[in-house]
Amino acid sequence: AFLKRNVFLAVVLCFFAVGLIWIVDNINVEEGTELIFVDYSATGSIGGHEYVDLGLPSSVKWATCNIGQTKMPEDYGKFYAWGEIAEKDNFSSANSVTLGLDIDSISGNKEYDVAQQEWGSQWRMPSKEDFEELFENCIWQWSKRNGIHGSCVTSKINGKSIFLPAAGNFSGHDRRKKNENGYYWTSNSRDSICSYYLNIYPAKSF
Repeated sequence: AFLKRNVFLAVVLCFFAVGLIWIVDNINVEEGTELIFVDYSATGSIGGHEYVDLGLPSSVKWATCNIGQTKMPEDYGKFYAWGEIAEKDNFSSANSVTLGLDIDSISGNKEYDVAQQEWGSQWRMPSKEDFEELFENCIWQWSKRNGIHGSCVTSKINGKSIFLPAAGNFSGHDRRKKNENGYYWTSNSRDSICSYYLNIYPAKSF
């Protein structure tokens, strides 16, 4: 039962097209530099994938990296459309699998949750509430790790950290905002057209 509550940073946001997303929050992260004294070390691993215990009230654990990576948190990982479990090179409303479907949450649903599909039943995509808990209990600092810009998210409770790289997103075939913004899906939809996501970006540009 406890392992089922291990929630992990799952996928990087990819737009279908303009108007098909709904913001959960814009995080305007304070600008920093290459952080030296940051504890990114893993707490443990499940199924070969490492996680960090940030000491959150829910006992939720976060993965050390995105889907598509295993060890390097600054690597971007793979890009997915919301509710899809296969990669593709063109993101549009025409080829969306979930557009128009009435699905409130895909968390833990292997048919739509790529974290569970790729990493096994003890993993799932983070929900809107999971991200909100992360906002409330962590310090967010825009920084870079091995030359990759992103947000260092440090627990106010135990000082452990995860790194969210600014991977950008895709619209159609085009990649946008690489190393400028980080877009992350939640597992929740607002309706049959819009889904919630996280957008992180620096308070001022490097």
